[in-house]
Amino acid sequence: MTDDSCRIKQGILNHDEKLYRELIDEYGRLVWTVCSAILKNIGTVQDIEECVADVFIEVWKNPYKFNPEKGGIASFLKIIAKSKALNLHRRLRSKLPHVPFDDNIGLISVPVEEEIIDKTEAGEIMTEIGGLKEPDREIFYRRYCFEQKPSDIARVMNLPEREVRNRLYQSKKKLKNRIGGNYCETL
Repeated sequence: MTDDSCRIKQGILNHDEKLYRELIDEYGRLVWTVCSAILKNIGTVQDIEECVADVFIEVWKNPYKFNPEKGGIASFLKIIAKSKALNLHRRLRSKLPHVPFDDNIGLISVPVEEEIIDKTEAGEIMTEIGGLKEPDREIFYRRYCFEQKPSDIARVMNLPEREVRNRLYQSKKKLKNRIGGNYCETL
């Protein structure tokens, strides 16, 4: 762990307002990029601004979740940003009369992805997800990449919904053990 990582961890744990301002100044644009990539077709600028603010509020409210041994602060903020933006996207989508399913929702375009995702961590995560056995892998992709509800997954895959939920739980547990808590807490 670097000295800077230790400083950030201590600052977050101590609710150091100066450090939080530094984090917002340094990583606000990154968090904005993640949130706007997910909310661009459904949210307003205000929705994106609120989502970005919610990311930093989450760090303030739960300082113990940041573990520099699992990844840097940028990766940690990206994970929270994606989770918050996807949750907001679901809420906004549920208020619309009918929005057809889009396989690309929540997936960031390649040029933006290269900008905001550390390739080593992304590769490690994708390798571990790819290592899940079928039908767990398909269930996992359908739920967390394509945002399908467990009931819809069960119907499409001709499985009991309870089995789908159990397989999701077990898959998350396996991934958490393999790659660490920070990456799986938002799933």
